[in-house]
Amino acid sequence: MESIPRPTSCSNIDHLKDEPQGYMYTPFTHSDEIRLLVLAPDDGSEVILCSLRHVRLSENPRYEGLSYVWGESSKPKAVLCDGRIMRVTESLYSALRCLRYKDRDRVLWADAICINQKRDMEKNHQVALMAKVYSQTVFTNIWLGEDKNGGGRKAFKYIRELIDALKDHSYDVEKMRQRLISMGYTTETDFDTWISTFLSNQIVMPILRNQWFNRLWCLQEAVLSPRRVLNFGAAFIDCNTVLDFILEYGYPLIMSTSPEGSNIPPTQKLFNMARYTLETKRDILALSRETSPLTGYGCSDPRDQIYALLGMADCPGFEADYTLNTDEASTRFASWTTASDQSFGLKVLQLARGSSKCGCKVPTWSPCHDMDRPPVSLTACPSFNASGYISGSFRNAIIQKELVLELKGFIFDSVGEPALDSMFLDGHDEDWSARIDKLMDFVGLPVKSLENKKYRRFCAALTFGLHNVVPGSCDPNGLNFSDGGHYGLDGRQLRLTHQMILDGSHESLDADISILWGFRCLSITASGKFSWVPWRSEKEDKMVFICGSRIPHVVRQQHCGAYKYVGECWMEGYMHGEILETPNFEWQDLRLL
Repeated sequence: MESIPRPTSCSNIDHLKDEPQGYMYTPFTHSDEIRLLVLAPDDGSEVILCSLRHVRLSENPRYEGLSYVWGESSKPKAVLCDGRIMRVTESLYSALRCLRYKDRDRVLWADAICINQKRDMEKNHQVALMAKVYSQTVFTNIWLGEDKNGGGRKAFKYIRELIDALKDHSYDVEKMRQRLISMGYTTETDFDTWISTFLSNQIVMPILRNQWFNRLWCLQEAVLSPRRVLNFGAAFIDCNTVLDFILEYGYPLIMSTSPEGSNIPPTQKLFNMARYTLETKRDILALSRETSPLTGYGCSDPRDQIYALLGMADCPGFEADYTLNTDEASTRFASWTTASDQSFGLKVLQLARGSSKCGCKVPTWSPCHDMDRPPVSLTACPSFNASGYISGSFRNAIIQKELVLELKGFIFDSVGEPALDSMFLDGHDEDWSARIDKLMDFVGLPVKSLENKKYRRFCAALTFGLHNVVPGSCDPNGLNFSDGGHYGLDGRQLRLTHQMILDGSHESLDADISILWGFRCLSITASGKFSWVPWRSEKEDKMVFICGSRIPHVVRQQHCGAYKYVGECWMEGYMHGEILETPNFEWQDLRLL
């Protein structure tokens, strides 16, 4: 890249007035064109001097990326770019001021400056290039903020020392503990106790609590960059060093339900994605669920809950479009997902608004940014195949112009009265015995005995994610446990479930299963089957098997004959294609509004 002229110098920027139109961007003329920020050396002045230079990615320019939290825009700071005032957030201002070299220019790509944020068409163009922008960086600077009390420098120093000290003992806890004692880091006799205390009180917690770790755009920036450097004021460390430290030594704390662990942003998930996403090219629906605002990630612009993920997944035919409002962007995403790839298209119902009471004006089968907390998708149980559908066998869903989703379905049953007092409705399990008794009264169970077939079915319903029932393993009255092992709920699991119900010792249950219960209600269907339905389900809502979906769903009929989507459900005895063997089965046309 040819030499870039030094920006105009000025010792005092305060006396300059903003020009009415602000900084004047030069339009792009090539499809792979971007701007680079040339940051002038630090001359001891508070004035930040910079220049913008147009380059083409195909020419392989050398530059560094900059990843940071935008922060508040109510009190912008001024930089002098090509001799003209440009206003930036305080966060970006502090990053640029600190990252200046002493003796030479520094070439960066920073989205807030390098993209004209006032032009939606340009934002569309540049967001489409961001995967290339970050993958072609020499490295990306991750700016965590100013290190005002020296905590960052201390943290990075300790992490380096600990990694070096423990690298030969990573699988020998006793040797690790003895090494730490010899270094004077701890006198704790219990290594796990020390890890929790050390991480929460001394070193890593200030880093883990940094807002950068729950900014959705940072996922793409961290995943795509060939190398990442954490900058905390003047202190810096290779991001992989911290990544390895957190995954190996901080995992117990991060996954902990302790106050220290619960206050940490989803750092561990971020780093896992950074490590594995590019290798697997995971579909955007999986990423959307894992990075929803409900998991801790947020965006100032709700549209970015989708657009910030595009660089990490293959999305042919779908691009960011900032000319659409939030509801239009969500609906377009749902429409594209359903129409583009039938192998995962109907998975968009995992993210659907459903019966959520929100202000979004989107179809009930579309995602929205402002919804009640949805249950964890039942597709987390990979063995379910309720409709007997073979992925990609034929196209089964069509979207009409009025945003009506037409598909093939079979309505088989209806929801009974949901157990609104379900112990898992609010995600808590206080008064376990009382809630179990209430549920048993609700389903009409007088005894807690494995000799009672209905009680055994009740146990199976509480552990529906633990057992995998295959076609032919169900009798007309419910589950058949005789097969055991993979083909049913075996005796050991039954006894554990029974004991859990008796004394509340639910620790024996798989944690993922209790998550599947959350925000679902137990119900008895009209035909007498146990079912877990969305918590906003109502009596007489219909239970439908949709061709192409591995799980059943709940829908609500409207006067026009169409249906509104409510959510996913589990239905006893019909999670593995058994519906195809029922008398009078036939796929029918179904319309979702």
